[in-house]
Amino acid sequence: MIYLDNAATSFPKPPCVVQAVAEFMQNIGASASRGAYKSAQDSGNLLFSARDRLARLLGNKQSAQNIFFTYNTTYALNLVLHGILEQNDSVLITQIEHNALMRPLKFLERTKGIKIREIPTTAQCGLDLTQAKELAKGVKLIACIGANNVTGAIMPLDHLKEIARESGAFLLIDAAQILGVSAFENDGIDFVCGSAHKGLLAPMGLGICALSQRAAQYLEPFILGGTGSASESLEQPNALPDKFESGTQNMHAIAGLDSALEWLENIGVEKIFSHENAIRAYFVEGLRRIEGLGGIKICEIESSYKSTGVLSFTCADIAKMAHLLDKRYGVCVRAGLHCNPCTHKTIGTLATHGTIRLSPSYSTTFIDAELTLKAIAEIAQSL
Repeated sequence: MIYLDNAATSFPKPPCVVQAVAEFMQNIGASASRGAYKSAQDSGNLLFSARDRLARLLGNKQSAQNIFFTYNTTYALNLVLHGILEQNDSVLITQIEHNALMRPLKFLERTKGIKIREIPTTAQCGLDLTQAKELAKGVKLIACIGANNVTGAIMPLDHLKEIARESGAFLLIDAAQILGVSAFENDGIDFVCGSAHKGLLAPMGLGICALSQRAAQYLEPFILGGTGSASESLEQPNALPDKFESGTQNMHAIAGLDSALEWLENIGVEKIFSHENAIRAYFVEGLRRIEGLGGIKICEIESSYKSTGVLSFTCADIAKMAHLLDKRYGVCVRAGLHCNPCTHKTIGTLATHGTIRLSPSYSTTFIDAELTLKAIAEIAQSL
């Protein structure tokens, strides 16, 4: 099998991650910091270790305690959006946002009357930053995908940080596609929402949210309950991260995350970024050689933008292409709209029901890429 759907979830996981999950389930098993006995303390130590490693990965200028765990990126985004947007507030977004952001925003538009402003975005996922600066005036929140899950384009985050600083708006980054695959620092970002199972190479069912100091003081939780702290009080603790971590943690996944983050530290994110971009460039070069065959056309990105390893292309029949890649060649790709109709509308692929997305990982080899390109060419001849 050649697995090229890492933008959905990473596979395979590093062996150390599998071992860490098994070790927790077999030999620890306790709820974190919910008891004085050894296994409960061991579980708590894993929780603190994973949080500290995340802080290092993010270059967190605040405390690791400003990072809390959620169920996934979508939950973290919902928590932030529902927690800070009030009646008639305005929010500024791009025209290439994922449904994880768009659906809660549309809900809040309907229920709270929030106003959604959009930064003009090109078919190559380029942002009009001059317009963005004007549109940011008077908004409460600027929200942006860190890296696009359809085309791989990495957004100009430094410019957005500056626009947010000048306007006084909070800045929220959907970092699901960028964590672990590109150097990323949360300095100047109020809310970083991400998942453990994509670029961070950990198990599913775990998300993260990292807060700036001012965001930590402003944001209120919407899930409350037992935290293992201040149990004598019927009020939710204000101390972080307990304020946002009610109930039992997904410690199996956190054990895997702690190991995955150690693995990432040893390899280095820059090395991963370089490898995935080299694979992407190989795919782009190979697809250019057969562009037009079977309607194949690469979805380009802004030339000045960096990218993750993700890329997309269209063809005469994307469903057939994806099906035959799997059935005949054992190549796993994602065809369709990728939960991001906004991007497909912007890049002109919504009417044709989306694209074929190739999303390699650090474990993808150039042989994998070459075999995939040969398979695509063979299938394209019959489309």
